[in-house]
Amino acid sequence: MKVITERISHFRKKNNLSQTELGEQMQEITGQLFTRSVVSNYENGRRKIPVDLIPVLAKIFGITTDELFYSREDMEKSHEYSSSISELQELAHSDVKAAFEKSLIMLRENSNQLKELQEQLKNSEEEVHKYQKKVEVMINASDKLADTIIELKRAARE
Repeated sequence: MKVITERISHFRKKNNLSQTELGEQMQEITGQLFTRSVVSNYENGRRKIPVDLIPVLAKIFGITTDELFYSREDMEKSHEYSSSISELQELAHSDVKAAFEKSLIMLRENSNQLKELQEQLKNSEEEVHKYQKKVEVMINASDKLADTIIELKRAARE
């Protein structure tokens, strides 16, 4: 499975967008400034991609958010797993032991993918927490600035 940074670069190039053009489209949707260097840092993994940009990027590229994380092959594997479960259910009706052994093999094969997803979730949660703290700091600074402006207006009247 490719990391999201590679997928963003792939879809940007597939859509014939420069990093600057992608940044401009992101800015149009979010109202935030995204320079070429910011996009480059996202693509090269030097800067983490904020969770709230995932649907924005998917919209720009005309894809689902799943496609930013998973290749077509990965998504087909997911469909294969669903089919495999149906096959196991059918096998269990005729040979419980064989179905059990086959299911153990499948579980072992997929344990690494589960570990990767757990790590991605942990990283996402840490990212959300970091941005929540930044928002709190900005709100406090904004409140203090508003109080200062009110005090300055009062002083100017006196």
